[in-house]
Amino acid sequence: MQRAGRWSLWMGEPALCDRIVASSGWQVSKQLGRGQYGTAYLVCWNEEKCGEERKGQHPNGDQAVAKVVGLEYLPEKEHNLAFQEVELMRALRHPHIVALRDHFLTEASLELIIVD
Repeated sequence: MQRAGRWSLWMGEPALCDRIVASSGWQVSKQLGRGQYGTAYLVCWNEEKCGEERKGQHPNGDQAVAKVVGLEYLPEKEHNLAFQEVELMRALRHPHIVALRDHFLTEASLELIIVD
């Protein structure tokens, strides 16, 4: 059980990591923190694992922070707020605000991933 705990702490749930890379090409390196509405992960772009339509979007090995918002158990109002956050971040351009680099839903729309 200790090994599973260590995996969860640093890598997130294995199924979640698989859904993220399958949906995008971003590979989870480690968990950075947790909040009320999501978990932050260090992610690395893997050109070999992204789909053909996503190739060339980012340099191979590029690192970023991904905020993972689990939608499965959120009320509908909270879903709307999560998608409003994405729209707001897409519109913001300021030197003191981290730019939105990517966003997507995982397979079966279980998680909203926001990559900064």
